[in-house]
Amino acid sequence: FCSTCGIVVYYNVILAWSLRYLFATLASIPSGELPWGDNNSSAFFQGEVLNKAFLCKAPGGDYGSPLYGAESVCPGGALNYDEMEAALLRDCKCRPAGLDYPGGFEGYNIFMLCIIWSLVMLMCFLGTRSLKYAVYITVPLPYVMLVLLFVRGVTLPGAEVGLRYYLQPDMSRLFFDKVDPETGEVSSAASVWLQACTQTFFSLSLGQGAMITYSSYNPPSFPITKNVLTIALINSGTEFFAGLVVFSILGYLSEVRGVPIDQVVAAGPGLVFEVMPTALALMPAPVVMSFFFFLMLLMLGLTSA
Repeated sequence: FCSTCGIVVYYNVILAWSLRYLFATLASIPSGELPWGDNNSSAFFQGEVLNKAFLCKAPGGDYGSPLYGAESVCPGGALNYDEMEAALLRDCKCRPAGLDYPGGFEGYNIFMLCIIWSLVMLMCFLGTRSLKYAVYITVPLPYVMLVLLFVRGVTLPGAEVGLRYYLQPDMSRLFFDKVDPETGEVSSAASVWLQACTQTFFSLSLGQGAMITYSSYNPPSFPITKNVLTIALINSGTEFFAGLVVFSILGYLSEVRGVPIDQVVAAGPGLVFEVMPTALALMPAPVVMSFFFFLMLLMLGLTSA
Protein backbone atom coordinates (compact mmCIF):
# COMPACT_ATOMS: atom_id res chain seq x y z
CA PHE A 1 0.00 0.00 0.00
CA CYS A 2 2.77 2.44 0.94
CA SER A 3 4.72 1.79 -2.27
CA THR A 4 1.57 2.24 -4.38
CA CYS A 5 0.78 5.55 -2.66
CA GLY A 6 4.35 6.71 -3.22
CA ILE A 7 4.22 5.83 -6.91
CA VAL A 8 0.88 7.63 -7.34
CA VAL A 9 2.37 10.77 -5.76
CA TYR A 10 5.36 10.50 -8.11
CA TYR A 11 3.09 9.90 -11.10
CA ASN A 12 1.03 12.96 -10.33
CA VAL A 13 4.08 15.22 -10.23
CA ILE A 14 5.15 13.92 -13.65
CA LEU A 15 1.60 14.43 -14.91
CA ALA A 16 1.63 18.01 -13.60
CA TRP A 17 4.74 18.67 -15.68
CA SER A 18 3.06 17.04 -18.70
CA LEU A 19 0.03 19.28 -18.22
CA ARG A 20 2.28 22.34 -18.04
CA TYR A 21 3.95 21.32 -21.31
CA LEU A 22 0.52 20.78 -22.84
CA PHE A 23 -0.61 24.27 -21.85
CA ALA A 24 2.68 25.73 -23.09
CA THR A 25 2.08 24.01 -26.44
CA LEU A 26 -1.42 25.47 -26.67
CA ALA A 27 -0.06 28.91 -25.81
CA SER A 28 2.41 28.67 -28.69
CA ILE A 29 -0.29 28.11 -31.34
CA PRO A 30 -0.58 31.81 -32.35
CA SER A 31 3.17 32.18 -32.90
CA GLY A 32 3.83 28.63 -34.07
CA GLU A 33 7.10 28.57 -32.10
CA LEU A 34 7.54 26.18 -29.18
CA PRO A 35 9.27 27.57 -26.06
CA TRP A 36 11.74 24.68 -26.12
CA GLY A 37 12.65 25.03 -29.79
CA ASP A 38 16.19 25.63 -31.10
CA ASN A 39 17.63 22.89 -28.86
CA ASN A 40 16.38 24.82 -25.82
CA SER A 41 14.57 21.89 -24.15
CA SER A 42 16.99 21.57 -21.23
CA ALA A 43 16.78 25.29 -20.45
CA PHE A 44 12.98 25.19 -20.49
CA PHE A 45 12.66 22.08 -18.31
CA GLN A 46 15.40 22.77 -15.78
CA GLY A 47 15.18 26.56 -15.84
CA GLU A 48 11.48 27.29 -16.33
CA VAL A 49 9.62 24.21 -15.11
CA LEU A 50 11.89 23.04 -12.29
CA ASN A 51 13.62 26.38 -11.62
CA LYS A 52 16.55 24.23 -10.54
CA ALA A 53 19.56 25.64 -8.67
CA PHE A 54 23.14 24.62 -9.48
CA LEU A 55 26.51 24.73 -7.74
CA CYS A 56 29.69 25.22 -9.76
CA LYS A 57 33.39 24.93 -9.06
CA ALA A 58 36.71 25.40 -10.79
CA PRO A 59 39.28 22.59 -10.86
CA GLY A 60 40.68 22.26 -7.37
CA GLY A 61 37.84 24.17 -5.74
CA ASP A 62 34.69 23.30 -3.83
CA TYR A 63 31.13 23.42 -5.16
CA GLY A 64 29.45 26.71 -4.32
CA SER A 65 32.71 28.48 -3.35
CA PRO A 66 33.95 31.23 -5.70
CA LEU A 67 37.35 30.48 -7.18
CA TYR A 68 39.18 32.81 -9.53
CA GLY A 69 41.87 31.18 -11.64
CA ALA A 70 43.95 32.20 -14.57
CA GLU A 71 41.39 31.05 -17.12
CA SER A 72 38.16 30.48 -15.19
CA VAL A 73 35.89 32.45 -12.91
CA CYS A 74 33.33 30.33 -11.08
CA PRO A 75 30.75 32.25 -9.04
CA GLY A 76 29.79 31.00 -5.59
CA GLY A 77 26.37 30.21 -4.20
CA ALA A 78 23.36 28.81 -6.01
CA LEU A 79 23.04 29.63 -9.71
CA ASN A 80 20.06 29.45 -12.02
CA TYR A 81 20.20 27.57 -15.32
CA ASP A 82 21.43 30.51 -17.42
CA GLU A 83 24.16 31.33 -14.91
CA MET A 84 25.18 27.69 -14.82
CA GLU A 85 25.44 27.60 -18.63
CA ALA A 86 27.65 30.70 -18.54
CA ALA A 87 29.84 29.08 -15.87
CA LEU A 88 30.29 25.97 -18.02
CA LEU A 89 31.63 28.16 -20.81
CA ARG A 90 34.29 29.34 -18.33
CA ASP A 91 35.50 25.75 -17.77
CA CYS A 92 33.65 25.30 -14.48
CA LYS A 93 32.14 22.00 -13.39
CA CYS A 94 28.53 22.23 -12.20
CA ARG A 95 26.02 19.97 -10.50
CA PRO A 96 22.44 20.36 -9.20
CA ALA A 97 22.38 22.03 -5.80
CA GLY A 98 19.93 19.46 -4.42
CA LEU A 99 18.64 19.91 -0.89
CA ASP A 100 21.40 22.39 -0.09
CA TYR A 101 19.27 25.04 -1.80
CA PRO A 102 15.66 23.77 -1.83
CA GLY A 103 14.30 27.03 -3.26
CA GLY A 104 10.70 28.20 -3.09
CA PHE A 105 7.35 27.01 -4.37
CA GLU A 106 6.50 27.20 -8.06
CA GLY A 107 2.94 28.50 -8.15
CA TYR A 108 2.32 27.33 -11.71
CA ASN A 109 3.44 23.79 -10.86
CA ILE A 110 1.26 23.73 -7.75
CA PHE A 111 -1.74 24.80 -9.82
CA MET A 112 -1.06 22.02 -12.36
CA LEU A 113 -0.66 19.50 -9.52
CA CYS A 114 -4.02 20.50 -8.03
CA ILE A 115 -5.69 19.91 -11.41
CA ILE A 116 -4.10 16.46 -11.70
CA TRP A 117 -5.13 15.41 -8.19
CA SER A 118 -8.67 16.62 -8.88
CA LEU A 119 -8.81 14.51 -12.06
CA VAL A 120 -7.47 11.43 -10.25
CA MET A 121 -10.02 11.79 -7.45
CA LEU A 122 -12.79 12.27 -10.00
CA MET A 123 -11.74 9.10 -11.83
CA CYS A 124 -11.69 7.17 -8.54
CA PHE A 125 -15.21 8.40 -7.84
CA LEU A 126 -16.51 7.50 -11.32
CA GLY A 127 -14.81 4.08 -11.33
CA THR A 128 -13.24 2.07 -14.14
CA ARG A 129 -16.13 2.71 -16.52
CA SER A 130 -14.80 6.24 -16.99
CA LEU A 131 -11.66 4.76 -18.57
CA LYS A 132 -13.41 2.45 -21.01
CA TYR A 133 -13.33 4.82 -23.97
CA ALA A 134 -9.99 6.44 -23.13
CA VAL A 135 -8.25 3.10 -23.73
CA TYR A 136 -9.16 3.25 -27.42
CA ILE A 137 -6.89 6.30 -27.64
CA THR A 138 -4.21 5.58 -25.04
CA VAL A 139 -3.32 2.16 -26.49
CA PRO A 140 -2.66 2.92 -30.20
CA LEU A 141 -1.52 6.58 -29.89
CA PRO A 142 1.82 5.84 -28.14
CA TYR A 143 2.83 3.43 -30.88
CA VAL A 144 1.94 5.92 -33.59
CA MET A 145 3.99 8.61 -31.83
CA LEU A 146 6.93 6.23 -31.29
CA VAL A 147 7.03 5.26 -34.96
CA LEU A 148 6.94 8.90 -36.07
CA LEU A 149 9.65 9.88 -33.58
CA PHE A 150 11.76 6.88 -34.60
CA VAL A 151 11.61 7.85 -38.28
CA ARG A 152 12.60 11.41 -37.42
CA GLY A 153 15.23 10.38 -34.89
CA VAL A 154 17.22 8.00 -37.11
CA THR A 155 17.41 10.64 -39.86
CA LEU A 156 19.07 13.22 -37.57
CA PRO A 157 22.85 13.77 -37.73
CA GLY A 158 24.62 11.88 -34.97
CA ALA A 159 21.83 9.32 -34.57
CA GLU A 160 24.20 6.45 -35.36
CA VAL A 161 26.37 7.45 -32.37
CA GLY A 162 23.40 7.18 -30.04
CA LEU A 163 22.23 3.88 -31.49
CA ARG A 164 25.72 2.41 -31.22
CA TYR A 165 25.90 3.51 -27.57
CA TYR A 166 22.52 1.86 -26.96
CA LEU A 167 23.11 -1.42 -28.80
CA GLN A 168 26.77 -1.91 -27.77
CA PRO A 169 26.69 -1.48 -23.99
CA ASP A 170 29.75 -1.69 -21.74
CA MET A 171 29.22 -5.16 -20.29
CA SER A 172 32.06 -4.68 -17.80
CA ARG A 173 29.79 -2.33 -15.84
CA LEU A 174 27.85 -5.40 -14.73
CA PHE A 175 30.83 -6.74 -12.81
CA PHE A 176 33.29 -3.92 -12.13
CA ASP A 177 33.02 -0.53 -10.46
CA LYS A 178 33.75 2.63 -12.46
CA VAL A 179 35.76 5.56 -11.10
CA ASP A 180 35.34 9.06 -12.56
CA PRO A 181 38.92 10.18 -13.40
CA GLU A 182 38.07 13.85 -12.72
CA THR A 183 35.97 13.70 -9.55
CA GLY A 184 37.07 10.36 -8.13
CA GLU A 185 33.42 9.37 -7.64
CA VAL A 186 32.80 5.62 -7.73
CA SER A 187 29.84 4.13 -9.59
CA SER A 188 29.45 0.58 -8.32
CA ALA A 189 28.44 -2.40 -10.43
CA ALA A 190 25.75 -3.14 -7.85
CA SER A 191 24.05 0.16 -8.72
CA VAL A 192 23.64 -1.03 -12.33
CA TRP A 193 21.85 -4.19 -11.18
CA LEU A 194 19.75 -2.15 -8.76
CA GLN A 195 18.64 0.24 -11.50
CA ALA A 196 17.76 -2.70 -13.76
CA CYS A 197 15.67 -4.32 -11.01
CA THR A 198 14.02 -0.99 -10.23
CA GLN A 199 13.08 -0.56 -13.89
CA THR A 200 11.62 -4.07 -14.09
CA PHE A 201 9.58 -3.76 -10.90
CA PHE A 202 8.41 -0.26 -11.73
CA SER A 203 7.58 -1.02 -15.37
CA LEU A 204 5.51 -4.15 -14.65
CA SER A 205 4.28 -3.00 -11.21
CA LEU A 206 5.58 -6.23 -9.70
CA GLY A 207 4.61 -6.85 -6.10
CA GLN A 208 2.09 -4.01 -6.04
CA GLY A 209 -1.06 -5.85 -7.02
CA ALA A 210 -1.66 -3.90 -10.23
CA MET A 211 -1.82 -6.98 -12.46
CA ILE A 212 -4.14 -8.75 -10.02
CA THR A 213 -6.38 -5.71 -9.79
CA TYR A 214 -6.64 -5.32 -13.56
CA SER A 215 -7.23 -9.05 -14.10
CA SER A 216 -10.04 -9.04 -11.54
CA TYR A 217 -12.23 -7.21 -14.08
CA ASN A 218 -11.89 -10.07 -16.60
CA PRO A 219 -14.18 -13.10 -16.74
CA PRO A 220 -12.99 -16.06 -14.62
CA SER A 221 -12.40 -18.13 -17.76
CA PHE A 222 -9.64 -15.82 -19.08
CA PRO A 223 -6.18 -17.49 -19.40
CA ILE A 224 -4.29 -15.51 -16.76
CA THR A 225 -0.83 -17.00 -17.39
CA LYS A 226 -1.00 -16.42 -21.13
CA ASN A 227 -2.20 -12.83 -20.68
CA VAL A 228 0.53 -12.04 -18.15
CA LEU A 229 3.26 -13.37 -20.45
CA THR A 230 1.79 -11.45 -23.39
CA ILE A 231 1.74 -8.21 -21.41
CA ALA A 232 5.32 -8.71 -20.19
CA LEU A 233 6.63 -9.41 -23.71
CA ILE A 234 4.76 -6.48 -25.28
CA ASN A 235 5.95 -4.21 -22.48
CA SER A 236 9.60 -5.23 -22.89
CA GLY A 237 9.41 -4.97 -26.68
CA THR A 238 7.90 -1.49 -26.44
CA GLU A 239 10.63 -0.38 -24.05
CA PHE A 240 13.34 -1.69 -26.38
CA PHE A 241 11.83 0.16 -29.34
CA ALA A 242 11.44 3.32 -27.26
CA GLY A 243 15.15 3.02 -26.43
CA LEU A 244 15.95 3.19 -30.13
CA VAL A 245 13.93 6.40 -30.35
CA VAL A 246 15.50 8.00 -27.29
CA PHE A 247 19.13 7.16 -28.07
CA SER A 248 18.89 8.25 -31.70
CA ILE A 249 17.86 11.68 -30.40
CA LEU A 250 20.53 11.58 -27.68
CA GLY A 251 23.12 11.00 -30.38
CA TYR A 252 21.88 14.10 -32.21
CA LEU A 253 22.01 16.20 -29.02
CA SER A 254 25.50 14.90 -28.29
CA GLU A 255 26.71 16.06 -31.68
CA VAL A 256 24.98 19.44 -31.48
CA ARG A 257 26.20 20.22 -27.94
CA GLY A 258 29.63 18.71 -28.42
CA VAL A 259 29.54 16.61 -25.24
CA PRO A 260 29.74 12.83 -24.64
CA ILE A 261 26.42 11.09 -24.97
CA ASP A 262 26.34 10.06 -21.31
CA GLN A 263 26.49 13.75 -20.33
CA VAL A 264 23.69 15.05 -22.57
CA VAL A 265 20.88 14.68 -20.02
CA ALA A 266 20.47 12.96 -16.70
CA ALA A 267 18.49 9.74 -16.43
CA GLY A 268 14.89 9.99 -15.28
CA PRO A 269 12.24 12.51 -16.32
CA GLY A 270 14.81 14.42 -18.34
CA LEU A 271 14.57 11.75 -21.04
CA VAL A 272 10.92 12.67 -21.60
CA PHE A 273 10.99 16.40 -20.95
CA GLU A 274 14.35 17.22 -22.55
CA VAL A 275 14.96 14.63 -25.27
CA MET A 276 11.47 14.18 -26.72
CA PRO A 277 10.62 17.92 -26.99
CA THR A 278 13.82 18.37 -29.00
CA ALA A 279 12.69 15.74 -31.52
CA LEU A 280 9.15 17.14 -31.60
CA ALA A 281 10.46 20.64 -32.35
CA LEU A 282 12.33 19.24 -35.37
CA MET A 283 9.29 17.50 -36.88
CA PRO A 284 6.81 18.92 -39.40
CA ALA A 285 3.96 20.76 -37.63
CA PRO A 286 5.85 20.73 -34.29
CA VAL A 287 3.02 22.36 -32.35
CA VAL A 288 0.53 19.70 -33.44
CA MET A 289 2.97 16.87 -32.74
CA SER A 290 3.81 18.29 -29.31
CA PHE A 291 0.14 18.64 -28.47
CA PHE A 292 -0.61 15.00 -29.24
CA PHE A 293 2.55 13.78 -27.51
CA PHE A 294 1.88 15.51 -24.19
CA LEU A 295 -1.82 14.70 -24.41
CA MET A 296 -0.77 11.06 -24.81
CA LEU A 297 1.52 11.30 -21.75
CA LEU A 298 -1.29 12.84 -19.74
CA MET A 299 -3.81 10.17 -20.69
CA LEU A 300 -1.34 7.32 -20.18
CA GLY A 301 -0.46 8.61 -16.73
CA LEU A 302 -4.04 9.20 -15.67
CA THR A 303 -5.16 5.74 -16.72
CA SER A 304 -2.17 4.21 -14.88
CA ALA A 305 -2.51 6.28 -11.71
